[in-house]
Amino acid sequence: DGRWMASAGDDGVIIIWDIEAGKKLTEFRQHNGPVLSLTFHPTTLLLASSSADRTVKLFDLESFALLNTTLETDAPAEVRRIAFHPDGNTLYAATGDLLKIYERELNESLETVAVGWKHSGVTDMAISPLSNQLIGATISQSSLATYVVDIKSCAPFVKPPVNIQVRHLATKK
Repeated sequence: DGRWMASAGDDGVIIIWDIEAGKKLTEFRQHNGPVLSLTFHPTTLLLASSSADRTVKLFDLESFALLNTTLETDAPAEVRRIAFHPDGNTLYAATGDLLKIYERELNESLETVAVGWKHSGVTDMAISPLSNQLIGATISQSSLATYVVDIKSCAPFVKPPVNIQVRHLATKK
């Protein structure tokens, strides 16, 4: 609702701030590496974080407790970006050249999509709720690459998973 803000950094600490009161509400110190991405759940008081420690963690913002974490072995590399689907039922995690799809509370990995992110992984990503597409971008010193993942072809929208369409839209140098 815009009253709280989350911040994190290389020390692995996540801080929840009350913007209206101008004070720190709590700190989470469960990551063992730099925190690379934070995202609030779209409908409930949950916060997800990803880290160079190759995990995704889910925090309850009512009790300020850690609810769940993925295993380090789930990700081949640091988890660079995460995003909840706008309906709140799934969480997408970009790691290495893969996109991992989890159910919202991280209890189950639904699918792994080989995207082939260039330049050491995704730099940023967003989900278009109207088209059910995930757009990702990678950047290097001399080029920008854009990818589109047709997430309506992925779990949980289809069971069992079908051939997933990943398009490398452009590379600009």
